[in-house]
Amino acid sequence: MAPKTILLLSAALFPTAAAQNFPYEKPAKRYTPWQSLSSADQSTAESSLGYTPITWNVPALDPVEQFGWWQFTDAQKSGAQSLGLNEDQWDCFINHYTSYTWAELVQYDLSSAYETLGWSENSWEGNAATPASESKWWGQLTESEKEAANQLCYFQDNWNQVDMTANDSYFPFPFPAFRYVPWDELSGAVQDTVETKLGYTSADDWNVLGNNTAEWNTFLNLDETQRAGALDLGFYTHTWDCFVNHYDALYWDSLYGSLLTAVETLGWNEESWTTRSTATAPDTESTFWDDLSPQEKAAATALCYFKETWDGDDLTSFYDYSNKQTNAIPGNSVPSDMDFSIFAGEWSPGSNWVPGQAGQPKSLETTSSAKVVSTGALALAIAIGAFIFQ
Repeated sequence: MAPKTILLLSAALFPTAAAQNFPYEKPAKRYTPWQSLSSADQSTAESSLGYTPITWNVPALDPVEQFGWWQFTDAQKSGAQSLGLNEDQWDCFINHYTSYTWAELVQYDLSSAYETLGWSENSWEGNAATPASESKWWGQLTESEKEAANQLCYFQDNWNQVDMTANDSYFPFPFPAFRYVPWDELSGAVQDTVETKLGYTSADDWNVLGNNTAEWNTFLNLDETQRAGALDLGFYTHTWDCFVNHYDALYWDSLYGSLLTAVETLGWNEESWTTRSTATAPDTESTFWDDLSPQEKAAATALCYFKETWDGDDLTSFYDYSNKQTNAIPGNSVPSDMDFSIFAGEWSPGSNWVPGQAGQPKSLETTSSAKVVSTGALALAIAIGAFIFQ
């Protein structure tokens, strides 16, 4: 890797918890939603760097962000520069130096920031467990950890991959209508994808949600082939974890903000969540949607349940075969039988959606989510193994 000079800010330059002080200027265009980019910038992002609308709108999702500038081709460097990114900004804000070896982090005075976050040479190189900071939401980091993260060009939105995808629904993330198409309505190509990559082997396996073991895992816990299949379908980290897994695979300590409020409203506590015993499961687990209270319905919605998925209905029972679409597509207004006051203004992890509202701004430059989920360095997490899930 070519030598370079790294400018790091000392902790003394971070006088308040709210301050965002970075070694380099934040690249505003990278934190602009895909739908707000010019057609020329979209074309550059696609052709030069391989971004798609989804992987652009979710920081750290695209494989190109696993690479440091020193690994780029001339075409990739040119594309990044056209999007307003220079070498320092890419390595800090986009790659966060995860392409460096530990020796290189030491060489460029970067290791101390990662050490503050709990990393060591052994954990960085994959020979020891990842640190506790990797399982924390931004709001759970200590002030010193936040300062260290700032030195690595993390801030609460990119630390947590806050989704910039347009979302007019009352769910935290865009509704994945494609998942609610019955098996016999899927194209041959889609059936092949879900069979060969995700292991759905029959109509019963696909049409009854939760039957397939892949759905018991979060996106990061899927193996490489399964993640590729999920991406092929149109899923990504947040939509899979919310609409497919409903955060069931998270450890209790990883539930934070609106997620913790949601599961507690549904009657879970740390013991019942951890043991998952029928003896300790809350009453809501055996309650049909129509019998849930308005607050419980709001809590379930924050976990991306809706009536048909909560009740375990077969996909064929709520699919409109005449119009070729699911009858479960949500409207743009919040149903009157839901009470979102339980969240008291809390934000949804990984999203700028506010519980109880439909349609939120998505720019990471102009919005700030108060409680968002941490994935830290996604590429490193995948390489080393999942760390916050059961």
